[in-house]
Amino acid sequence: MFLQGSLLLLGFTCFLALFQAAVGIECGPGEKVSLRRDKCEPCPPKQYRPKQGDYVECLNCVECKNSREVAPCTSIANTKCECWEGFSQLPGSKEVCRCNKGSGIEPLGNGENTCKPCPNGTFSNRFNGICQPWSKCDHNGIMVPGTNSFDVICQTTPKNAVTKVSALTSTPHPAIVTHQTSANASTMASTRTATTKKLVSTGTTKQMQLQHWLVPLSCVLALLLIQLAIIKLKVKTCFQKNKTGVIRQDSCGKPVEESGEKFIPPAV
Repeated sequence: MFLQGSLLLLGFTCFLALFQAAVGIECGPGEKVSLRRDKCEPCPPKQYRPKQGDYVECLNCVECKNSREVAPCTSIANTKCECWEGFSQLPGSKEVCRCNKGSGIEPLGNGENTCKPCPNGTFSNRFNGICQPWSKCDHNGIMVPGTNSFDVICQTTPKNAVTKVSALTSTPHPAIVTHQTSANASTMASTRTATTKKLVSTGTTKQMQLQHWLVPLSCVLALLLIQLAIIKLKVKTCFQKNKTGVIRQDSCGKPVEESGEKFIPPAV
C-alpha cells in the first residue's frame, strides 16, 4: 500500500510538471519566467522587460554614447538618451550618436563634447574624428582641391604628372578608398558581433529549453523504473507461492512410516 501510494503521488507530481511545461506561465512587465518555469522573477539590475510574456530573459539596458541621459533605465523601460550638440543618431539606434564625416569633435569642458563642421583648410575623413589641416603642396601645386571630408591631392613633378593623372582616372580618391575600407571593416565587425550575440542567445535558449523539460522527463523515467520494480516483485512473489504449493503437495502424497517394532498378535 505504501509503495502504491508513493507511486500515485509521484505520478501526480509528474503530471503537474508536464502540464506546466506544456502550458507555461506568463509574467508581467519588469519580470521574467524562472528557469524551472514555475514562477516569475524580477529583472536583474541594468536589465528590463517592457511587456508581458513568457520570456526567460530580460533585455540589457543600453549606455548613452556621445549623448546625455534623459531618463534612467528601469525594470520596464530602456535608457532614454539625447544626442550632444552637433551629433546625429546612429541609424537603427536611439541611444548611440556620432559625429559625421566633415565635422570634428571638440570638448566643452563639462564632460560633454560638441560636433562642429570642419572650417576651411581642414578636413575629417572618419566618424567621431577631429578636423585636421590639409596637406601643403609647396611648389608643385594642387591637383585636386580638398574639402571638409577629403584632403588635397598635390601635383607631382612634370615627369610623373601624366602617370598621376592616368592613375586618377581609374583609381578612386585615396580618401574615398580609406573611407570605404573603414566602412567595410566597421560593417564586418558589426556583422561578427551580431552573429556572436545570436549564437550565444541561441545556445542559451536551447539550454533553457533543455532545463525546461528536464524535470518532467526525469519524473517519467522514475515512474517507469518504479513500475518495473513492482512487476519484478510481483513475479518473484508468485513464483515463490507456486514453488511452496508444489512442495506441500509432494509431502502429502507419501505416508510416513512409524518408527518402532511391529505388533504381532499372539497365537490362539
